[in-house]
Amino acid sequence: MRRAEHIKKRNKNMETLLLECIGYDDEWLTTRSSYKSQKRDELVDIIFEQRSLMKSIFNKLEPEAQEDLKKEIEKFFWPAMHKED
Repeated sequence: MRRAEHIKKRNKNMETLLLECIGYDDEWLTTRSSYKSQKRDELVDIIFEQRSLMKSIFNKLEPEAQEDLKKEIEKFFWPAMHKED
């Protein structure tokens, strides 16, 4: 019974994650209060699921698009290194 509940909750989390990533309206986005109501282990699971989904989406991009995205991310994290761009 607990396993079935865990699987159901995991599937719901994956559904929510997918909807958030494909850009549905705000009504589908997880709110701050919703995240605060979750346990630490659940939040860690969400983070790893998000990372996995983002990586799989990134890998489906064309090589040029991957390079462009990498540059944009580097500008965000290390703006001092990209001032001349």
